[in-house]
Amino acid sequence: MQDPDQPVDQIEQIHSIMTRSATFVSLSGLSGVSAGIIGLVAFRFICRILDTVWLSEEVFIALRQSPDLVRPVTGVFFLTLVSALAVAFIFTLRRAKRHGKELWNMVSRRFAIHLALPLLAGGVFVAALARLGMYELVCSAMLVFFGLALISAGKYSFSETIVFGVVELVLGLLAAFWVGAGLILWGVGFGVVTAAYGVIMYLQYER
Repeated sequence: MQDPDQPVDQIEQIHSIMTRSATFVSLSGLSGVSAGIIGLVAFRFICRILDTVWLSEEVFIALRQSPDLVRPVTGVFFLTLVSALAVAFIFTLRRAKRHGKELWNMVSRRFAIHLALPLLAGGVFVAALARLGMYELVCSAMLVFFGLALISAGKYSFSETIVFGVVELVLGLLAAFWVGAGLILWGVGFGVVTAAYGVIMYLQYER
C-alpha cells in the first residue's frame, strides 16, 4: 500500500533541492565572526587615533585641518575592508571544499555581483564625502551601503543575510541623525552585529 504522505515528502525534498540550488550555501559563519573581530579591532585603533569614541565638532574640525590625521584613519578603514574580505574568502573556500562544492558557480557569481556593486558605489560615495570634508556622514554612509549590499545579495544567500543587512541599514540611518555616535554605531555594526551574525549562521547551518 502506498504511503499517503509520500507525495508530500517528495514535494518537500524537491523544494529543498531547488532552494539549495538557488542559494549560496558555502557562505561560512566563521567568516562573519572573524570579520566582526576585525571590525572591533579597527574600532579600537580609530578611537586611539582620534583619542575619543565620540565624534564632536572639534574632531571634525581637526580632520579637516590635519591631513596627517585623516590618512591613518583612512588606512584603518581600508585594511579593515581588505582583511574582512580575505578571511571571508578563506573560511568560505574551506567550507566549500569540505562539502565538495564549487565556490565559483552561477549562484555565487550572482551573490558576488549583487554584493560588490553597492559596496563599490558606497566606496566612491564615501571617497567623495571625504574629498569634500563631509566627515560627519562617513560612518553613516559606510553602514548604509553595507546594509544595502547585504540586502541586495541576500536573495542568493540565507534569509538571515537580509535581516543582517536591514540591521546595518538601520544603524547607518541612525548614524546620519546621531552624528556624534557615528563611530560607536560603526563599531556596533561592523563589529558586534557582524560577529553575532556569524555566530548565528555557524550554529544554524554548520554546527
